[in-house]
Amino acid sequence: MVMVPDNSWPAADPPQRTGLPLLTDTFQLFDIAETTAQAEAKEWGEDPGLNLFLEDTITLVQRELELMPKVCGARTGERARLFLILNSLPESDIDILAEHYKEVAQCADIYVFATPNVTFPLVQGVQVIPIKPGSMLARERTVIIDSAAFGAALFVHEAGQLETEASNATTYFEGFLTVRPEALEMASRRLCTLLQLPQPAARRFDSNLVTSWYSRLNTRFLETLEGQKLALRAHTRELETLLDEHRRLQTLMRGYVGGKTWKDVQEAVETGHSVLPDWREELTICFCDLVGFTPLSERLNPTEVAAILNDHFSRLHDIVRAHGGWIDKFMGDAMLAVFDHTNSSPADALMAAEKMVRESRKVRVNSLMEVPVAVRVGLNTGLVAVANLGVPEHRERTVLGDVVNFAQRLQSATQPHTILLAEDTFTRLPYSMQRNLQQMDVQVKGKRGTFRAYLWTLHSHRQVSEQSEIRERLLNASRRTPLSDRLGGNNNRNRPEV
Repeated sequence: MVMVPDNSWPAADPPQRTGLPLLTDTFQLFDIAETTAQAEAKEWGEDPGLNLFLEDTITLVQRELELMPKVCGARTGERARLFLILNSLPESDIDILAEHYKEVAQCADIYVFATPNVTFPLVQGVQVIPIKPGSMLARERTVIIDSAAFGAALFVHEAGQLETEASNATTYFEGFLTVRPEALEMASRRLCTLLQLPQPAARRFDSNLVTSWYSRLNTRFLETLEGQKLALRAHTRELETLLDEHRRLQTLMRGYVGGKTWKDVQEAVETGHSVLPDWREELTICFCDLVGFTPLSERLNPTEVAAILNDHFSRLHDIVRAHGGWIDKFMGDAMLAVFDHTNSSPADALMAAEKMVRESRKVRVNSLMEVPVAVRVGLNTGLVAVANLGVPEHRERTVLGDVVNFAQRLQSATQPHTILLAEDTFTRLPYSMQRNLQQMDVQVKGKRGTFRAYLWTLHSHRQVSEQSEIRERLLNASRRTPLSDRLGGNNNRNRPEV
């Protein structure tokens, strides 16, 4: 093993050319690829551009090029030149390359460009040329085979890195593979001048040799791509399985979490947060309870009880969503719903509560059995805390505060088929809805004194309609003639004067 010096040739095969300096920043070959791409763009009428390569693709093409001197020599008897820009190499790869170059060197003169820190074994027919670390050439991975009958070149330049994992990155390259004579001529003359070698002989390319090489290279590519395709299919199937499991898990979890909490959890995951933030907001709280359900449930089996509650809660869920609210939780036979003032309003909460009372008159036990039920609703509006309760292993996202407690107290204080609203909710309603409500003073559990509240019943709209009809009759009556004229009719106007 010998360490390539900074400005000298390996001792194993000292060249007659002395004083060759370390290759500097100014020397490069990749510009030939760009020049060739521009020439093909003019010739074909479109810009072919530079291709992107990964390490395994470069290795595949490089090995195919390195093996061609043997084929070329066997066919034409020529000894080719092989120029390789390898740069830095892992220690494990150097010994493998050395054995490979021993075979190739039997039919080609090999010139290996590498940084001075590469320790390369002494191989007859292989000369190692030092490259200055950090120079432009140190970022290239170029392979050129040059003979009269065959020539090909792979010009490759390091382009960047693909971040594949948190700790690993894959280097990718851009480059150009060509057999164009002018590209080979340009590269060979530049390298021969640099290394003080005889200039290449006149070219007489063997088209059959070039065609067979392309065919072999394409076959190798297709084999590699087929292997990659199979691996990709397996990976795709694995991803599809994981995605399907993720969808089913998401659907299942959404059924248990649900509502706005689910959206908040998704936003927290997308923004990298592990805990949902707490905040305070003005909300309208709705408590809805089944009246007298406990005695009924005692006469039914658990499956029938679950069927009743599920049928009932399904209706409530649809009503709440239709009016812009969300369900915070189910508690036995009661439900806590929330209406924020961004997507809904206290008026929406009252309309939802009215539908709950009207449409929850019966619930289905099974396909042959329905039972009558009654609901009562409490509404309150005010500043509420939206917070996390519990421990990291089991959390509950819910609304807290006196506003929530008072809504529950109102629900407990009202009668079946009615809605009891707090004054803070009433004052936020339009007049057309306020006039349907009956003012009353109520006493709630856990609070001293009485509170002004407003009652809605199933007869509220009917009473308002009757009152409106009476008011309309009175207004119409006020627009008629005086009573004496109505009694006398037109005869009074025709009576002669005395």
